[in-house]
This record gives sequence, C-alpha cells and structure tokens, in this order.
Amino acid sequence: MLMGVTSSWGTEPGDSQHASPAEMIKIRIANFHKIGEAFKGIRDQLRRSDPVIPEIQEFAGRIESLGSQIPTWFPPGTDARAQDGNGTPRRISSGDPGKDDGKTRAKDEIWSQRSAFEDAHRRFVSEAQKMNEVAKTGDGAALAKQYQLLGKACKNCHNTFRE
Repeated sequence: MLMGVTSSWGTEPGDSQHASPAEMIKIRIANFHKIGEAFKGIRDQLRRSDPVIPEIQEFAGRIESLGSQIPTWFPPGTDARAQDGNGTPRRISSGDPGKDDGKTRAKDEIWSQRSAFEDAHRRFVSEAQKMNEVAKTGDGAALAKQYQLLGKACKNCHNTFRE
C-alpha cells in the first residue's frame, strides 16, 4: 500500500526519462512544490498543541521519497536557458498557476558545480531520512529539533543553487 502512496507523491523514474527539457522543468517544479507542501504540513502539525503524528509521518516520508530523486530532476539542458525551437529563452511553468511565476529558479551552479550540488543533496537526504525516522517515534521535541535541521539543509541548497 505504501508503494502506491509513494508513487503518487512524485514521478516514477521512467516518467521523466524521455521528457523534453520543458517537461522536465515542469516535473521538477511540481515535485519541489510537493516537497514544500509536505514541509509546511509538518510545520503546521508541530505548531498544534496536539500534532497528528501519522500526518507528520506521511509528510516526512514524502520529503524523503521525493528528496532522494532531486538530482535526476536536473539533467543537462534543463537550466534557465531552456529554449524553444527558434532559440528564444522561454519561461517554464509547472502548470500550476498560483504556485509559481512560470520560471525555473535553478542556478547554473547546479551543472557547473555538480559535485557541490550532489554534496548538498546528500546532506538534505540525510536530514530527510532522520526526519522520517524521528517521525516514526512520535517524539514531539525530537521532531521539532529535526524539523529545524531539515530546514537548514533545504536553505543550504537554496542559498547556493536557487535564485
């Protein structure tokens, strides 16, 4: 059952394998929105006097599952200069109006400093895995602490690799 839930959180590996650069950027943006929604879901639960632990567990699992895929969302040719047939730079939208302004915020450093990007990704995945494990315990204090650490791992990547 969890397998079905997990696959609904993001794309299956084969879904994006043959995607055009524009489609890949849409997939990437949509999946980052899913991570953001899960992160906000955890935050909202932690602010409650009676957090719903199963919801936190679901959100933590979503972050870990999607987070592990992040490098695959940045193949060569999917940077901000993704172009249409006549060479004109274009804005790419996730297809969700209200959720973005229609452009990728990926900096060139993702591709030019790939090793550093992958290091930042490993840090994020490590914190996401810890968040998922802590969520399974239901320990509110530990959840709050790990949430902060996961947020720092997100910010670390955003500061370097996102406009």
